[in-house]
Amino acid sequence: MRQNDTFMGFVELNERAWGTDSYAGRPRLEEILQARVVVFWQHSRNRDPAYRVSVHENLAEIHEWATQMLVESKTRTPEKRLSRIYVDQRRARIKSVRIQLEEDK
Repeated sequence: MRQNDTFMGFVELNERAWGTDSYAGRPRLEEILQARVVVFWQHSRNRDPAYRVSVHENLAEIHEWATQMLVESKTRTPEKRLSRIYVDQRRARIKSVRIQLEEDK
């Protein structure tokens, strides 16, 4: 495993890429290091290769995003692509997405 593939390696690369620049919702380094769930995103419409980071208390928001992408994939191009997920600073991946249906009223 290369150093860049570790949580800290990826955080360091991201901090170097952004430096003092910011984007809406960019978490502080302390928030990234303390978060239970850290997600690195690539923005589809932006040619900038730098990842953007979001922090979460649990995986519910990621589940919601994945389900929304599946449902809306034919009608809308996603603004962002999930690149990496870390849970408790360990790399994770989406294993499955579960869709529950109900009668349309």
